[in-house]
Amino acid sequence: MYGQPLLYRRGPFSGPGWRAAGDPRYRRQERVKVEVPVVGTFTSAQVQLLDRNGKPLANIPVATATREENGQKIVSGEVTLAALTTGDYVLETSIQQGQVMRKVLAAFRIIL
Repeated sequence: MYGQPLLYRRGPFSGPGWRAAGDPRYRRQERVKVEVPVVGTFTSAQVQLLDRNGKPLANIPVATATREENGQKIVSGEVTLAALTTGDYVLETSIQQGQVMRKVLAAFRIIL
């Protein structure tokens, strides 16, 4: 089982640390991070960037990480937006729990 995805931003407009994104619109000078809390065990997790049609953008690297915080596991993925153009994108988090693959989607838009 997993929780709602949370989007964060970091860049020249938000300062050096990650800040919760109250607005899913980003600028190309920023970085976006998604975090998905996961309850229970899982065997693997991966985050990838998709275009507005759901096609993976394999040429844009996504740094995927897993950590434990207050007894809960969190899967995260981070992307630098400079190589992308304005438009709509999705961060897809895939979590393998036993024989079941679950996917969590977090949409965002690059406006400048």
